[in-house]
Amino acid sequence: MPDGGSDNCANCIFNAHWGSYFDPEREEKRPRVAQCVLRGTTTNDPWWTYCDLFHGESLAARNVPFLAEARRVIDERPSAFGLDPEQVLDLVGKVQRYLTENRMSLPPVMANGLGGPGYHGRIPWDGPTAPVARATAGECTTCAAQAERTIRIEPPDVGATLVFCSDACYLAWWRTRHPDPPDWRNGPRVVAGRL
Repeated sequence: MPDGGSDNCANCIFNAHWGSYFDPEREEKRPRVAQCVLRGTTTNDPWWTYCDLFHGESLAARNVPFLAEARRVIDERPSAFGLDPEQVLDLVGKVQRYLTENRMSLPPVMANGLGGPGYHGRIPWDGPTAPVARATAGECTTCAAQAERTIRIEPPDVGATLVFCSDACYLAWWRTRHPDPPDWRNGPRVVAGRL
């Protein structure tokens, strides 16, 4: 299990490939990606990508009734294949209806940031564009500091690679593009990963 916690896209029931990573018949027959059936995004880094809808936990914390049965099946599953595809799609439909009826938006997808001593920071994607942490050295777009480890992102509408020296500088830029972020448990502030 990665140090960033087990609540990642690879382990989430909303990942179209959930349960297949350790299936001997499928092993090494496809890339290890996560395809979120809830939001229609794909990540090539599923063990280090997160969101507050992991297994529906944030909604379960809000006492959303239809998640009780899904949580029971997940918790009692004898293997990685606790929910069949039809059950997952049914759950996706219920989650989407619940969010619409309650005027809630999807939480941001979170990537592993640079973090700090002893923890992994989680930083939000810019829409469908993932930031990449621990890239090469560079000058920070926000504060002009030189850094050996940086966060980089290439938003299609900007037409350039932006470089950030810290999670805080990245978040300062991110908030200029997302001034009224949704109120979810982990984002958009930096939080320690579950170890």
